Amino acid sequence: LKKSDIGVSMGKLGSEVAKEASDIVLLDDNFKTLTIAIREGRTIFKNLKKTILSSITSNNGELACVLLGFVGVAFGLPAPITAVQILAIDLVGEMLPLTALTFDPGEKHLMEEPPRDLDDHIINKRSLLDLIFYGFWMGAAGFFSFVMVYKFGTGTLGASQAAAYSGIILCQFVNILSRRTEKTIFRPYLFTNPQLWGSFGVSIVAILALINVETLGGWLGFEPMSLNDWKYPLMGAAVFLFWHEAKKLLNRVRASFATVTN
Repeated sequence: LKKSDIGVSMGKLGSEVAKEASDIVLLDDNFKTLTIAIREGRTIFKNLKKTILSSITSNNGELACVLLGFVGVAFGLPAPITAVQILAIDLVGEMLPLTALTFDPGEKHLMEEPPRDLDDHIINKRSLLDLIFYGFWMGAAGFFSFVMVYKFGTGTLGASQAAAYSGIILCQFVNILSRRTEKTIFRPYLFTNPQLWGSFGVSIVAILALINVETLGGWLGFEPMSLNDWKYPLMGAAVFLFWHEAKKLLNRVRASFATVTN
C-alpha cells in the first residue's frame, strides 16, 4: 500500500493498519465507488479549469479593448469603454454564467482520457498563449463594435460604448460555451447544462435593461442602440466563435496526424 502510486483499502473489512497506510479508504468496500469518485474528481477539475480560463480571457479582452482604445484616441476617437463599464461586464455579464459553468456534467468520453500530468498547471505556456490570443480577439470585437456604431450607426458616445460593452459580453458567452468541450460546440452536449442557459437569459435581460432603460443606463453612460447597431456586436461574436472552432479543428487534425504517424 505504501509503495503503490495510490494505496486503496477497504473501510469495512480492511484492517486498521491497512487503512492507516492507504491514500484512499473505501467506506462501502466497493471498488465501483472508486470509479465514480475519479469521474467526479475529473469533472470538478475540468469545470474549475473552464471557469478560470474563461474569466482570465474576459479580463484580457477588456484590457485589449482599452489598449486598442488608446490607439483610437490617437486618431481622434473617444474611449471605447470606461472603468465602471468594465466592472459592469464582470458583475452583469459574467458572474452568473461563470458560476453556472461549475454545474457542467462530465462528457461521455471523460473516463477514456489518460491521467493528467500533475506537473501541468492550468496556467502554463500553452494556455497563456491561448489566453492572449482569445483575449485580443474579444477586445477587438468590442472595439470594432464601438467604431462601427460611432462612425456608421447611431453615432452617439453612449450607444457606441454600449456596443463595445455588448460585443465583449457576447464574445464571453461564446467563450464560455466553447471552453466547455475540446470538441465542436455544435453537438448535444451544448444543451446539457440548463443552469448555464438560464444564467445567460438572466444576464441578457439585465444587459438590455442597462442599455435601454434610461434611469439604469445613465449611471454607466449608456444610450439605447438601434436594431442596426446590434449587428456589429453579433458579427464580432461570430468571428470569435470562428476562431474557437477553427483552433479546435486544427487540434483534431494534428492529433489524427500524430496517431497515424505513430
